[in-house]
Amino acid sequence: MRTKLFAVLVTIPLILSAVVSPSSAAGTNYLEGIQLSDERWLVLASEQTRAGVHSMLALQPGAVDVGGTRGDWIQCTGADDPVCSTPEALKSILAWSLIPSCEEKTDDVCIESLKLGMSTSELVDASYLGEERQRQDFAASSSANLLRGAGVPIFESPNIRHSDGGNQFAVMIKVTQFWFDSQKRFEPTMVEAEIIPFSRVSGGGASVCAFQVSNACADPAEFVKDTKVQLTFRLPSALGGWYSGRMKDPVIEVTPISPSVNRITVASEPVEVAALGLVKDKSSFTPVENMWVQNNGRWFTNGGTATGANSWQDNIFPFIENYRPHVQDRAIGTDMVWKMRTIDAGGGSGCLADKSKVLGIVTTNALGYDIGSPAFKNGYLEYNVAGLHYLPNGKDLVLGTYDLVMRSETARCLYGFSNAPVSATVTVVGVGDQTVASTIVSERNGWLKLAAYGFTFSEKEIQVKIAQPQSRNLPKFTGTRVTLSNSQKNAIWSFSRGALNNQSFTCTVLYQKSSQARLAQGRANAACAELKKLLPNGTFNSTAQQTGSKGFDGRLTLSAN
Repeated sequence: MRTKLFAVLVTIPLILSAVVSPSSAAGTNYLEGIQLSDERWLVLASEQTRAGVHSMLALQPGAVDVGGTRGDWIQCTGADDPVCSTPEALKSILAWSLIPSCEEKTDDVCIESLKLGMSTSELVDASYLGEERQRQDFAASSSANLLRGAGVPIFESPNIRHSDGGNQFAVMIKVTQFWFDSQKRFEPTMVEAEIIPFSRVSGGGASVCAFQVSNACADPAEFVKDTKVQLTFRLPSALGGWYSGRMKDPVIEVTPISPSVNRITVASEPVEVAALGLVKDKSSFTPVENMWVQNNGRWFTNGGTATGANSWQDNIFPFIENYRPHVQDRAIGTDMVWKMRTIDAGGGSGCLADKSKVLGIVTTNALGYDIGSPAFKNGYLEYNVAGLHYLPNGKDLVLGTYDLVMRSETARCLYGFSNAPVSATVTVVGVGDQTVASTIVSERNGWLKLAAYGFTFSEKEIQVKIAQPQSRNLPKFTGTRVTLSNSQKNAIWSFSRGALNNQSFTCTVLYQKSSQARLAQGRANAACAELKKLLPNGTFNSTAQQTGSKGFDGRLTLSAN
């Protein structure tokens, strides 16, 4: 039966990343005890699961500007629903398909396994219990290239329990599909993945049901700190490019299993994300706030209505800044979550735009972050984040984390590097600027890992600069000449263009006779002085070295690290 969806069900924010310092609120329901009414609304930006973990095929109303009223969603029963399959309807049709466990069918797009453990223990396979069907499920259509909208896959861990003491976990991997009229078929455009710890509550005792399970409500719980997760699933290879997430220290593996399907394995720890929340009279909402309600959606909780912004939405930055003074820059609580989703390619280079393969994953515990991958500007990968400064007690700081895992070939594509090892620095720019110590956590199996930890939150820009050690022999000095020739100056300029990301430089001049040591040192000093004009922020070391070969006498070598 076709129904109108009176609440705008906003897609669950899957996104991912690192860690925030421990909070006394972790593992507790920080919304418990909040009383709402028709007039008193909850305004929330958090990683809490909203009602609506299910598949859905629907006609999507368009976004509105200030003063506008968004229309209703119209749910479709299937691809052949007469109301939803007209040429006009197909312009706005949206499909959310939860993918099933591979145990349910032989389809290539499915969940292979979920493994859980503690950070210090072995990961153990969780058992697949079955699929909890929901009222919005729909059938696949091979002619329309529409994936089936499955129910919610449920797993049970033999060794790990969540914050409520239970051991059941829902795995929501949701593929978004739009109708492409030029191809007369649905095409996958985005995927979101979330692992949801939950408890079964009978009689509607939970304030929010993530989904229906048997005759009970699935009440979301949280991961216990130091839990480790490994999820393996199959996706259409068209869903490549970049992912973002809520996880710590991710390790990603991607293996093609057919020309059209990839197997993706992601292993990491969940992370704790600080939330913004307050109760406000609906009548006091400004026109901009009312526009956010229309476009971001609303849902029912605690006896009333909640609205808010997801961390990955375009308006998350002004949303946080608008409400920061209302909450005294203090979080209402924290959520321990594991999520990921595809994101838009970053600008500035075609190296970031290839969707034929998974290029990387960027994760942060920031409440708000860029919708896309890091953009390439002036030799830096740049990424914006924002959040609240304080944990709920108003004293302890929310400490930011940022992880970037990218294909080594993508990094080398950006900078024109060879296959030699690379190094990196990460700078966090904003209020209280600071440079965060950064190293390559690892470069193995074709993946490069970088991280920044310990920064506090105002709106921040994270800059990642990747460098590669290099060395070049320049034209020799001849005779007793100390000043640089034009050819040497041109060669130094050329060297500097390829060393913009390096931090330290050495200028070495060789000499054969001991009597030439001071001459060689002066030549090395002149070379470094010229290089410093071009790279003023570097550190420089000039040195003279004796050689036994007459043919090497006067040779100038520049190296960069």
